Amino acid sequence: MNTIRVEVCVGTQCTLMGAMDILEAITSLQEVDAALDIAVQPVPCRNLCDDGRQAPVVIINGDVLLQTNSESVMARIMALAQQRT
Repeated sequence: MNTIRVEVCVGTQCTLMGAMDILEAITSLQEVDAALDIAVQPVPCRNLCDDGRQAPVVIINGDVLLQTNSESVMARIMALAQQRT
């Protein structure tokens, strides 16, 4: 299985809009399913959120996701994991 690379913006606007909740959800997912190969990395602001209007920003395997939440990120990760098995 290839590694699923997840970058979560932890800039001010993204953090205020829930980036830390997303990081926590990914960490919990890794604890529940050790078979998932997820490389998660908090990253500094890359100015992708349009001054907060599109926050929080998460990049999964190069795909930029805007206005994310824990559920949408988890759904994307699980879909990718299923494709790789």
